[in-house]
Amino acid sequence: MVALAVSCGADDFVHAGNHTRMPCGACRQVMVEFMAPDASIWIDGVGTHKLSDLLPTPFKLTRMLP
Repeated sequence: MVALAVSCGADDFVHAGNHTRMPCGACRQVMVEFMAPDASIWIDGVGTHKLSDLLPTPFKLTRMLP
């Protein structure tokens, strides 16, 4: 995938600003598994960010466990 559009939160909740509409950490980690760091992520109501800006230090599997 080279780009992704996401919608986070629901309009019936009281939002204290755009930060509550951001993807959670688990969602960001899944994005990292399938997308390049420079992939564009369009967040509904917030704008476009690079994946590396949303999760600058993701978990990476460096070797397989026995």
